[in-house]
Amino acid sequence: MVSIARSLNDQADAAGLRRSIAAYEFLEHLKSEQPTEYEALRFAPLAVVAAVGKWHAADPVKALSVARDYG
Repeated sequence: MVSIARSLNDQADAAGLRRSIAAYEFLEHLKSEQPTEYEALRFAPLAVVAAVGKWHAADPVKALSVARDYG
């Protein structure tokens, strides 16, 4: 995992790779289920997408509202 992580965005640790994968999966979910929010976040920094994705697990309505506001 570490070698894969280094090849993607210069991440050197497995935790960074897991965050990247989680953010990617969240964006893919938005792409098919919430296209407006997907467009708002598709070029956002990884940290923003990851945070909104975690938030979404606890409070989807508020997280999607924040995603739209971010866009």
